Amino acid sequence: MKALKYIALSLLSLALLLAVLIWSFFASLTPRERAEFWFVQQKGYPQGSAAEQWRLERAIRADSSFAPAFMEKSVSHNKRGQFAVGFALLDHAVEIDPVEYLGYRGFVKLYMLRDYEGALRDFERLDSLTPGVRDAPWGEDIYYVLGLACKQRGDWERALHYFSRSIEETTREQGEDWVEVRNFWYRALVRLALGDPEGALADLDTALRLFPRFTEAHFWRGKVLAELERSEEACAAAAGALELFAAGQYYSDKYYELPDQLYRSDIETFLQELSCR
Repeated sequence: MKALKYIALSLLSLALLLAVLIWSFFASLTPRERAEFWFVQQKGYPQGSAAEQWRLERAIRADSSFAPAFMEKSVSHNKRGQFAVGFALLDHAVEIDPVEYLGYRGFVKLYMLRDYEGALRDFERLDSLTPGVRDAPWGEDIYYVLGLACKQRGDWERALHYFSRSIEETTREQGEDWVEVRNFWYRALVRLALGDPEGALADLDTALRLFPRFTEAHFWRGKVLAELERSEEACAAAAGALELFAAGQYYSDKYYELPDQLYRSDIETFLQELSCR
């Protein structure tokens, strides 16, 4: 019995000592170090989980100028469509560190909110803050997303300028194989809007040379060929698009509908319109 009491007292003493050591450790940290500690801890939990959000909140309480915690806390809310909550956090991150987080905010505005004017402002501001640096908002070339924002607004000439700049600068710096191939697809759509089907066809042919399994390029190539009254070739292009689509080869995202998202019904309807055999 005495031995059990001794063990219990020893364990209690050990627990108290450990608590004192932990308290002493935290007391010795600066607010930023405490925020960083909690930020590292949240990485071990699923994004958006209560455990992750609690640790991020602890990081924010430790240091209200620690932008990464605001940013990370916003992501799961934006993915769930809780934009009022997500943007309250994200706007704070941008206010603290605009160079780091303007790109993500522009990305969310472009793809999720379809706030093309707002996205354009964020991307242009980011570009102006980093002279001599070619930014990549959320992993996409700055001139590509600027072109996409302009295209979605119907600002065709500026869209053409930015898509062309993305293509030309990437080709010059890294080679044509490194160009985001959707530049050619979207530039083709812009050229169609500007009444240049031959230019659009050239862009789509380039896209397919670089990426032969580009379903959207096959489909829109069929559209352009139909406009040029080359019906047999248009049917072949649309049939190729349908085959690739059926194989799961198409652009999509689980959180939002992409600009000019292609659906199987689009291809089937087009084939019916052409009366393809």
